[in-house]
Amino acid sequence: MAQFSKSSLLDHGGNLLSSPKGYDPSVEGYTNFLNDGLQRFKIVDK
Repeated sequence: MAQFSKSSLLDHGGNLLSSPKGYDPSVEGYTNFLNDGLQRFKIVDK
């Protein structure tokens, strides 16, 4: 059985910006995950 790691997005302090996400073959799903993290980073990084 193949094992996949989870992706996590962190700010400069190592704090989670979004919930860890497991493997998702959907380009749209992964893009949404990245965009959500980017929006949260912009809020935290002010």
